Amino acid sequence: MRADVVHANNVLAHVSDPRDLLAGMRTLLAPGGLIVVEVPYLVDLVDGLEFDTIYHEHQSYFSLGALRRAFAAAGLAIADVQRLPVHGGSLRLYGCRAEDAPAQNPAGL
Repeated sequence: MRADVVHANNVLAHVSDPRDLLAGMRTLLAPGGLIVVEVPYLVDLVDGLEFDTIYHEHQSYFSLGALRRAFAAAGLAIADVQRLPVHGGSLRLYGCRAEDAPAQNPAGL
């Protein structure tokens, strides 16, 4: 049985191979399912000089472009993105299996 929703809140930055984690999430995800991922946003970190939010346990910080490529490499698509003020600026991504992605993405992603 596969999951309808896979949620990873501030997990991706802690792993040494984010693409492998995303590929594992895709394996767990049922067709038509949803992946929700939250990460600190690199652009907000740099623009806001939020360098005190850099932690030794974080192995990665992400731009939206890097996340798009990582999702695509894992067979996933980003369907929507929200910017959040958490941790000096974060992104919440809503993703799905690439084959389940709408042909026309309303979020312009």
